[in-house]
Amino acid sequence: MSDRYISVKFLEEVMQRHKPLSGSDSTKERYAFMEWLGIYNAIKDAPTVEAVPVRKGKWIRDYKSLGMVWNCSKCGSREFGHAEYLSKFCDNCGADMRGEAERSE
Repeated sequence: MSDRYISVKFLEEVMQRHKPLSGSDSTKERYAFMEWLGIYNAIKDAPTVEAVPVRKGKWIRDYKSLGMVWNCSKCGSREFGHAEYLSKFCDNCGADMRGEAERSE
């Protein structure tokens, strides 16, 4: 299973809305609270990452220039070379240029 980045704050708010009663004498309700507390603590203690939005771009061929000149669709940075050997990421802005569908000739 691949990682998905989710909002811990949102999950904590949902958990608070569905918090069972903790002061009950009922064994069933005490077990429900203990299960809830275990899930809540697992969410709070889960490791976090600094997620950055992915910028998708494509190399656009510059027909005004002689030779094989390509421009980044996001920042306009230039790259030189044959289409098969272009970088997978723009060196200037970091845009993801992977995949044949992303390249425009």
